[in-house]
Amino acid sequence: MLRNRHLFLGFGFVTLFQPVHMMKHGLAFTHKRLPPLEETIAKQRWGKEKIMSIKSTHAETAMVVRYQTGLNAEGQPLIRQKSLAKVKESAALEEVYAVATALFSLLEYPIVEIRRNSSHILTEE
Repeated sequence: MLRNRHLFLGFGFVTLFQPVHMMKHGLAFTHKRLPPLEETIAKQRWGKEKIMSIKSTHAETAMVVRYQTGLNAEGQPLIRQKSLAKVKESAALEEVYAVATALFSLLEYPIVEIRRNSSHILTEE
C-alpha cells in the first residue's frame, strides 16, 4: 500500500507516493487524500490552536532615483540610479517627490523613476 502526499508546485497539486508495504505481485495504491505538506508541517511546528503573531519595526527608509545618462550602441537607454538613505518615515510622498525632482534638476540627465523604499524588521512576539 502507498500513502499519497500532495505537493503544490505553483501550477497545481502533484501527488507523491510513499511506500507502506509491498504485495507479492506488485504495489498496492490507496486513494486516501492526506492534508497538504505545508498544513501538516505547520500543525507539527505550532500546534493546531497556536497563532503566531509578528511584530514589525521600522528599520530605514531610502529614496531611490533612477535617471537616464544616454544610449548604448544598440540604442537602448543607459539607466543609472542613486540612493539617498535616512529619509524620515513620516515624510509624505509629495515631499519625497519634490526633494528628488529639486535635487536631480541640477543634473543634465532626465529622471526615469523615483522610489521610496522602506524596510522593516520582523520579529516573533
